Amino acid sequence: MSKSYESIDQQQIEQFILFCQDYCNLIESAEEYDFENIVNFLLVALPMLYFYGTIINLIDDADIEFAERTVNEETYTIIYNKLNDIFSKYFDFQITDDDYLWLNDISIPEFLSDIYQDLKDVVVLFNKNKLETQKAAIYLAKYWFIDRWGSESLKVLLALHSYNYRYEDGTDNNFYNSDDIYNL
Repeated sequence: MSKSYESIDQQQIEQFILFCQDYCNLIESAEEYDFENIVNFLLVALPMLYFYGTIINLIDDADIEFAERTVNEETYTIIYNKLNDIFSKYFDFQITDDDYLWLNDISIPEFLSDIYQDLKDVVVLFNKNKLETQKAAIYLAKYWFIDRWGSESLKVLLALHSYNYRYEDGTDNNFYNSDDIYNL
């Protein structure tokens, strides 16, 4: 459904932009955090971003001429390489559950970098504080959500969930092998 910019709840837009900014800040400084904190942040931030992506409507009075990409190939590559260095240390296991084999073929650093690129461009465009650039930013946020970052955020979320709650032999993290849950 398409709406005019003025008819969209401005508080929702501002909250969405703040979540986008928080996500971008974490990605830009990911090397400063331990891996567990990054995963915990993403397990909260990605569903919130997805939520806002679903409730924001396409804007029918946006002029895409005001849109621009600010994350260039060099910046994208730097972000990707940083995330790849971080995630490659921890995502060295292979998923064997037939229902989740597709997770072995995704690149979490690539998806996080894609999401970063889209959301950073939205934030920069929105923060120019001109009505036309804000309209273009929200239009692009919804368009890119539908086209790319919405589905990529769900794939990353599922991979992080699988990682966070995976079965580890010899640890207390044996969620999948407990018969106790079936005896309730």
